[in-house]
Amino acid sequence: MAADYSETMPVRTAEGKTVLFLMDKKEISAVLLNANFEREKEIKTNKPDSPVHKKMLGGLAQGDIVTLFYSDNRQDNFGVVTFDFATGQTSISELNHVLGKDLFIEAFEHKGKFYILSIPRKSNTINVYEYSSAQNNSVTTYDFSDFVKPSALYDRLLASVPPGGNGGKVAVDMQRVTADSEQNLNTTYVRNKLYVKENKIVLSLDSDTRTQLFTMDLDHKTPSYRSVRQPDLGAETTAGNSVVYNNRLFQVRASSDVLVLQVVDMDSGEVTASHKAERGDSIAFANTPVIQEGGATYSANTSRELSKTKQLLRKMINSNAAIAVNSLEGGNLVVTIGSYKEMTNAGGGMMGGGAIVTPYGSIPAYYVAPVYYGVS
Repeated sequence: MAADYSETMPVRTAEGKTVLFLMDKKEISAVLLNANFEREKEIKTNKPDSPVHKKMLGGLAQGDIVTLFYSDNRQDNFGVVTFDFATGQTSISELNHVLGKDLFIEAFEHKGKFYILSIPRKSNTINVYEYSSAQNNSVTTYDFSDFVKPSALYDRLLASVPPGGNGGKVAVDMQRVTADSEQNLNTTYVRNKLYVKENKIVLSLDSDTRTQLFTMDLDHKTPSYRSVRQPDLGAETTAGNSVVYNNRLFQVRASSDVLVLQVVDMDSGEVTASHKAERGDSIAFANTPVIQEGGATYSANTSRELSKTKQLLRKMINSNAAIAVNSLEGGNLVVTIGSYKEMTNAGGGMMGGGAIVTPYGSIPAYYVAPVYYGVS
C-alpha cells in the first residue's frame, strides 16, 4: 500500500541535485535525486514530536547536509531537522530564536542561506534573520521610519492577518513570488507579496490607492522605499492589484466602467505604458476573447466566452483582482489579468486572452475573468 504523504517539499542543492522530503503521520523521508531525478540515497527518521516542529518553513542544502526549518503553530519559536547524506545520520534540535511579540512575516531559502523575516510590534523595522547553517545566524534590522508614518508598516501587515490570527501571532497574508516559477492568478491575487532578486528582498503591499515597495539590500544592509499610485479611476468602488516582473511594476485597476493596466519602471517610478478599456468597448489590446471556466454554476471542465468588457469588470470587482506576468520565447511577455475567489462549493476557473503593444514591443497578454476554485 502506498504511503499517505501529508506534506512534500523539494530542496535544490548547489550541485543541481534535489532533495525531496516526504512526510506522513509518523516519518520523514529525505530522498536525494540526481540531475535526472534518479534516486541516489534515502534517509528516514521519525517525525519530530515537539512543539517547535509543527509548521514546515523550508529547507537549506549545504553539501551532504540538508536542514529542514520548522516553527511552532504560533510561529514564535523555531526548530530544525538535519539530514547528513554522508553518514546517513539525522538530528533534531531547537533554535535559540524566539520572536516573542514580533510578527512573523515569511521564511525562505536564497543562495545557500535561510532567512526568517519578522517585524517588532508597532514599528517600521523589519528584522532579517540569516542562517548560513542551523548553528550560525545573524540578524540585520531594516528601518523604514524615514519613509512612512509611525507603526504604519506594522499596522498594514497586522491588518492582513487572516481571521483567527490570535492577535497577530500567525503569519501575515504574504505570498512569495519566485523568479524561477510561473506566476499564476491563484497565488498573485494576494495583495502582499515578497520577491527576492539580486540579493534584494522586496515587500510589495497593495492598497486601494497605491503600491508600496519596501526594499532590503542584503549586500549593503540598507533599506529603500517607493510608493506608486494606483491608476485613479474616479470611482468609489474599484478593485486592483500589482505584480513585479523584471524590475517593472505591472498594476491593474477596475471599476464598473473602466479597466486600466499600467507599467511602471521601479527605479524611476515613471509610467512607461498604460492601456485602458471602457465597459461598453471590447478590450482593444486583447488578442483572444475572455473565457470563463467553471464558477458557481459551471463545472471545472466547462467553459464559456464572456462577450462584454463589463462582465469582466463585474467579476473583478466582486472578488480578488489579480495579475500575473510570465515570459515567452523571444523575450515577449504574457500578462494575465482577472481575479480569484474561493468558493465553498465545487468550482473551476475563468480564463481568457489579449495582446498589448507597448514601448517594449508587442507583448502578448492574457486577460482572465475570475478564477473560482472549490474548497472544502
